[in-house]
This record gives sequence, C-alpha cells and structure tokens, in this order.
Amino acid sequence: MDEALLSGWVENYPDLYELHKAKEGFCDIWDQHYSRTEAINAFDLWINSIPESVFNYFDGMISTVRNWQIEAFNYFDHRVTNAYTESANNHIKSIAKQGRGYSFYVLRARVLFIGAKHKIRPKPFKQGVAEKTIGYALPDDLFINYSVEIPHEPDIS
Repeated sequence: MDEALLSGWVENYPDLYELHKAKEGFCDIWDQHYSRTEAINAFDLWINSIPESVFNYFDGMISTVRNWQIEAFNYFDHRVTNAYTESANNHIKSIAKQGRGYSFYVLRARVLFIGAKHKIRPKPFKQGVAEKTIGYALPDDLFINYSVEIPHEPDIS
C-alpha cells in the first residue's frame, strides 16, 4: 500500500522522486559495511550524484556531516551510535520538567533511582543457585548491583 502511494506521488512530482532517491542513497551509506575510508568516498560520490534541482534541500545536512566528519564517520570504526545517550538525556529532561526546580543532587538521585532504572538486577538462574543453596534459603549474592552509589549532598555552608 505504501509503495503504491509513493509511486503515485513520485510520478506526479518528479522533484519529490529525486528527493526520495537522494535521501535513500544517503541512508544506504550507513547501512553498508564500509570501512571509514570507503564510507567517506561513498558520501562524496553521493553528494556528486544529487541532482541540481534538489541539491539545496541537502545543504544543511551536508554541512553538518562535513563539520562533524570525524565523529560521524567514527560509526564505521565501531558501529556504535549515541542513541542510548540521547534517550537517557530525553528521560532526564522529562524528569526535570516534572520537578520544576530540582537541585542537581535531587535530579541525579531521581534519575538513578527511579523504578524503571532500578540498579539491582537478579542474576540469571543458571549461575549456580542450586550449588549455593542450603535447604530453602537463597544465596546472598543472588543480585548484581549495576549502578553507581550516590554520595550525600555536600554541605555548602
């Protein structure tokens, strides 16, 4: 259904077709298993393949990738994005908005200790509960602490 809708749009609006094709070409670079050098070369080839009629729509994006070239193309060395960091920042902003004026220490505590981000996780059952269990008791090391302990708010007097 989506493809039929898209084909109708691109037949009636040729510039839209060129925009879509150029956007897909850019996305294809990031989907390939290129090395950093190959990715930079593919990016340069992509820039040269954009038709003049739609080139100005990509000026901002091209400038951004050029200005952050080292950071952007680090992806091809390690295949890691900052999506988790962006998500965590968004989560922190929403908590800060709810609190309207939390101090840094309160905000930090709320972020680290909120229920969805609880710091203690149970160990997988396969990690030897049976060997360490005496009778019906569970071993003391059944949980793993994954977070950082928060020091008390410093006295600023």
